[in-house]
Amino acid sequence: MRSHYVRALLGVLLLAVFGMQLLAPSSVASSIEALVNFEPETLNLRENRDGLFMAFIELADPAYDVSDVDLESIALHVEGATGSIEPVRYVVASGKLVVTFYASEVAELIRATLGHMQPTPPPKAEYPRDLTVRGSINGVDFEGSARIRVVLP
Repeated sequence: MRSHYVRALLGVLLLAVFGMQLLAPSSVASSIEALVNFEPETLNLRENRDGLFMAFIELADPAYDVSDVDLESIALHVEGATGSIEPVRYVVASGKLVVTFYASEVAELIRATLGHMQPTPPPKAEYPRDLTVRGSINGVDFEGSARIRVVLP
């Protein structure tokens, strides 16, 4: 008789655990893929100090329009760096969102990722870096990445 109580208790506990998992919100975040191109494709860390760095963003999902992007949510991230950069200008043209950053800020963020390189790389050496633009549109996150070449001073 006692084994029936134990089995019943285990059954109720099992149902409670599975029931909670069914009612819990999904932890998988959905995001929209963005197609990103950067100009210039090669960033010289010495020569581009006063220039501009642009990201051309297209959303892969046709249900979303780049003109609806929450402009305050946009940030540029550099692979291996902590922090991000906010744009200084936004323009929508030909179905693309063109976001402009100061090249000096991009260069500083990239420089922060190069401190680990030993021994000192030769001047004018090129290193690839992945850059990512993140933002949101209508409450849904989007993200797109592309690789640029970095020329060291």
